[in-house]
Amino acid sequence: MKLLKVAALVFVMCIMTTGCDTSSDLPENLLDDNIIYDKGNNELYTFINKSLDGTTLVLPDNSSEVGQINKVDSNIIAFQKRQDVNLKINKVGFVLISKNDDGYTLEDSYLEEGEEIEYASFYDLNNDGSDEVILLINNKSVTTMNVYSIKNNKVTRISKIKPTWLDDYKKYTQMKIKIGFIDNDLKLDILMMNYDNSSGEMYATMLNYSNNNELSTTDAIKIPNVKNLNDLYLVIGKVYNNKKGVILSMPTLKENGYATQILFMKDNKLKKVFNDDDLIFNSYYVPVRDENKDGILDIPVLNNNMIENFASNSKPSALVSWRKWNNKTGKDADTIFISQVYYNYKNNFKFLVPDTLANKLYIQKSIEGDTPYYIFYYYDKSSKEPLELFQIGISAKNLVEDAKASPKMDSILAETDNNYYQLVVRNKDTFKKYDLTLENMKEYFSIIYE
Repeated sequence: MKLLKVAALVFVMCIMTTGCDTSSDLPENLLDDNIIYDKGNNELYTFINKSLDGTTLVLPDNSSEVGQINKVDSNIIAFQKRQDVNLKINKVGFVLISKNDDGYTLEDSYLEEGEEIEYASFYDLNNDGSDEVILLINNKSVTTMNVYSIKNNKVTRISKIKPTWLDDYKKYTQMKIKIGFIDNDLKLDILMMNYDNSSGEMYATMLNYSNNNELSTTDAIKIPNVKNLNDLYLVIGKVYNNKKGVILSMPTLKENGYATQILFMKDNKLKKVFNDDDLIFNSYYVPVRDENKDGILDIPVLNNNMIENFASNSKPSALVSWRKWNNKTGKDADTIFISQVYYNYKNNFKFLVPDTLANKLYIQKSIEGDTPYYIFYYYDKSSKEPLELFQIGISAKNLVEDAKASPKMDSILAETDNNYYQLVVRNKDTFKKYDLTLENMKEYFSIIYE
């Protein structure tokens, strides 16, 4: 089943009125960044404005994925909103436009009662070779999923979905979805999250469409202690060897941080990996990613208690252990250590902690003149006092040039246009004792943003 390509048409008007980021790779930017006027796009924009018939262009909330006006296969879809002040009824939807040698033609349009489009995307959900339009529409604080097919330039609503499979489903008014290949059956899946704002309770369900547009759902999985859906992150990918799944990074209601859960399919049922009381917890959101480039998603665990004066609401630096799932569930579920990395976002560098020093470093900041130094100590439970291993200092190049002297350092680990990154070793015997050398320090050290 193919994932349909979506290309958003980005206009000067979009830039001025909606704050669209035209540098994004998703969707495809069809307007050259150096062009401030494009005749073809201007003609299309003018045609759409004339075709809106009392509605206005609207941008869905997931504006990083779609635009106001989008090219979907051979069609153009523009999202619209109609406001009736007298009747106090709002409607949202889209217009369907085709293009040929003679110009543009308004083919069809569809409006649903609602205040906003929380999410919009285009996928071939039923594997019929045509695009379906998927909208999450919020109407009177209740979100529903609406799916539309486009056949012969006509729009037909396939389904309007509420979580009726849940007990007392009407209280689950909020919704979020993630679409992709979540398991290995080559069928496009919809992971739907339904949320009760009053209790912080969320349910996860997997949905699929058949070739004749019949909807099937798995059993729903309950996930408690969720603060909201707006700050919920869902990442699809390999979670263990050849096993695919979804990693959830969830804002928590009680602890005011982020918890990690993994969902996957087994025997046509949706499963969760960790017990609700045994989730991985971080004080703030850290994105999951394939840290060691082996094709499997890795889970970040913050170790910021090993950074001096770290505040949970401030993120100038972070010490992160990267771990992966052990392929077990329930009480046997755990993660396996991969690596530990110190990230210094303020000064734009990171340090891969050698495995022999993982979870045994304590990091302290010191300032000498205008130069910040980060002191790395070796510390474990058997040590009476932490041992200084080395320091990393950051010298601004303009200050060095003004002083007409090279920075004081044992060696330069790296340099950027603005800074020198210095390695300072006070005790060479201690440095060597833990198998540290100039050569491997340069391998462990790198710049975050070149």
